[in-house]
Amino acid sequence: MATTIILPPAAAIETAATELRQGAEPKRLIALNKAQYDLLVLQPEIVRVSGAYLMPSTSRAGLVHRVDDVHGCDCEAGRAGRQCRHAVALEIIEAAQQ
Repeated sequence: MATTIILPPAAAIETAATELRQGAEPKRLIALNKAQYDLLVLQPEIVRVSGAYLMPSTSRAGLVHRVDDVHGCDCEAGRAGRQCRHAVALEIIEAAQQ
């Protein structure tokens, strides 16, 4: 059964993103900035399905990305093995919940 993820409070997202930024490589910093912006400003509706999360694209209307528990994100960056704002957004949420 699909479950909509409830986003943590903005202060928790900011704290988590700040902690994840420490010592991060430049490309990861870019993904962290984009993910934090998405979570704080765009507040995407993220849905948990069996083995993955579904997240709307924040740059292309109508497109939904699948962040698989095993294979990662199906966006262009994720398929190329690069830092992906969608997977990083999930990392921020997880860190913010702790």
